[in-house]
Amino acid sequence: MNDVAETVLRIVSAIPSGHVLTYGDIAARAGTGPRAVGQILRSGGHDGPWWRTGVTP
Repeated sequence: MNDVAETVLRIVSAIPSGHVLTYGDIAARAGTGPRAVGQILRSGGHDGPWWRTGVTP
């Protein structure tokens, strides 16, 4: 796993219950693009709360 993937997964793991971040929000914090965030989360192999990502309500 590369540094960007580790950063993305760390950010996703830190999303508190009841909150949502978009791929764009995560990407801005990780210094990458939203598509890269989607690819990292799609790849699996992690137990982060991926369900807290998407479009804000």
